[in-house]
Amino acid sequence: MTGLPGDESDQPELFPFRIECFTEAKDPAKPGCNEDFWGFNSTTVVLSDGATAKGDAIDVAGLSGGRMASQIVTETCLNNDTHGQQLVISANTAFHSFYQANGVESQNPLNRVAASLLCVRIDRNSLIITQVNNSGFRINGGNPYVQETVCDILHAYTRAEYIRLTGDTIGAREFILPMLQKQLFAYQNNADHPLGYGVIDGTETPGIFTRTYRIPLSTVDTLELFTDGYPMLPSGTTIQDWETAYAYVQRNDPNRCLDFPATKIADDRTVLILRRK
Repeated sequence: MTGLPGDESDQPELFPFRIECFTEAKDPAKPGCNEDFWGFNSTTVVLSDGATAKGDAIDVAGLSGGRMASQIVTETCLNNDTHGQQLVISANTAFHSFYQANGVESQNPLNRVAASLLCVRIDRNSLIITQVNNSGFRINGGNPYVQETVCDILHAYTRAEYIRLTGDTIGAREFILPMLQKQLFAYQNNADHPLGYGVIDGTETPGIFTRTYRIPLSTVDTLELFTDGYPMLPSGTTIQDWETAYAYVQRNDPNRCLDFPATKIADDRTVLILRRK
């Protein structure tokens, strides 16, 4: 049995957790534009955050390239039982097939879609978690496991400084767009650069960017998976706690240029909570 977004009634019988989820698009009026995607089956839960190409946009059946990217990652993880670098290779292979099927000139980094990968599998008495890019998780409300993309942090502060100097919140994204495009050539999946970071985009994701964790199943009461649309982590472990923290940021830094700088005003946000039955 496989579950995808919207299948909230059928929970996997073999999975020892109850799955709670909240997701909302960056523009709540356009829920179909949400580029976060998640799914589950009896042994696996997956969360992925997609990114649309910054060159020629891909649109398939009304879905953006970023949404297609996160969906491909999710379905790849659910349709095999590997983990770690072997799973990452399978996801990149699926992207390559997607490019070929849709006539995408993927040798140009600007034309590639991309996505994070966060896959949780039950393996006997353990949870095996594979993580690429900045979708994060935390166990029992403890410290988060997040791969920070340093160049995104630098771009966020550059955008914030631009807004401080000009007051131009609308044009701030356009101001940093050349930097966002440059990172696709210089840093993406580049293990040899200090600002390098890993992502699933159909090319080779160096193993240094793939993190694999094995956690004793008996030690986990709650496991929260979240995308970077949540700029602040809550102290509690309920969906209401996550939304309360998000509301705090919206009240105090609505343009995301003060205490919570970001490369854009809003992003899709998703939190999955696995709570022991």
